[in-house]
Amino acid sequence: MTYQIDINDPFAGLGDDVGSTATAPRRQPGEHLAATVADPTKMWPETCPACKGRGKFVSWGGRVLGDCFKCKGKGQRSFKTAPDDRAKARAYTAARKERSAEANLEAFAQSRPELAAWLEAKAPTFAFAASMRDAVKQWGSLTEKQLAAVERLAAQDAARATQAQARRVDIDASQITEAFDNARATGLSRIKVRLTSPDGHTFIVSPAGATSSNAGALYVKSDDAGDYLGKIVDGSFHPVRACDDERRDAFVAVAADARAAAVAYGRLTGSCSCCGRELTDPNSVSQGIGPICAGKMGW
Repeated sequence: MTYQIDINDPFAGLGDDVGSTATAPRRQPGEHLAATVADPTKMWPETCPACKGRGKFVSWGGRVLGDCFKCKGKGQRSFKTAPDDRAKARAYTAARKERSAEANLEAFAQSRPELAAWLEAKAPTFAFAASMRDAVKQWGSLTEKQLAAVERLAAQDAARATQAQARRVDIDASQITEAFDNARATGLSRIKVRLTSPDGHTFIVSPAGATSSNAGALYVKSDDAGDYLGKIVDGSFHPVRACDDERRDAFVAVAADARAAAVAYGRLTGSCSCCGRELTDPNSVSQGIGPICAGKMGW
């Protein structure tokens, strides 16, 4: 038994009957893949998304500024792959980038957990932190100058937090919170109470909005200047730097007996400590609170 081998196609004839000397017909390069490969000359035309098929670049004012740079003025673009295939490719690429970004963040968090936590906390409200977090997601690290800037800002925030914690004062705010709960039960949505201390300091207390980042807290402001002085959270008053020690101590005193401080405001100003309206009834003036507001606040 003999085989005749074609040096141009060494695999020709394999599988033929044993003993056969016939050679298989020679194939052109790539001919065996013709049935599984799409026509390379086929194109998929689509309306140009940049100019919406106009072929012109139009300014916001409606002026035509020239041909569309995407489609070169044709109004449509042609692609070698079908729209569904391109959509799948884009989705795959996006998913791959997201996996890479998460891996970069995780690696950075393992090496610098305190900085990663700071970026995560600050990114929603601080553009610089958001940009640094995006840099970590893309590159897996920060440049030397970027890292130094993040370290400096994180250290400053930590120092401020330490100072704020040191100035935090535990208070009894039960009278105020119970009054607000009673007012909400009657259907009131905008609630505030004005309180006056024996030494003449006046404060406005109002609850944070339900959708606020401080939901559940009580905001404290100065009635005379309108300065934000701090907030009450879980029975503690957290004063800001604008709140000096004198006003901080005065508020702690009035919070302990909020109803008496509300009456003091009404008697001092002649206005209701809850709604702010002028008190005209002698009994209301002496009580410092209008009867309707007193009922709604449970006072």
